Amino acid sequence: MEQEKMKYLENLVGKTPMLELVFDYKGEEKRIFKKMKVII
Repeated sequence: MEQEKMKYLENLVGKTPMLELVFDYKGEEKRIFKKMKVII
């Protein structure tokens, strides 16, 4: 479960420009994990 979550986050980080990632991190993190809980 954790490995799948990390792969998802790695893919997201790989496709997201760093400044955008840092800017959105706090708000996006919660949404990402909510989505992952629904998927897994």
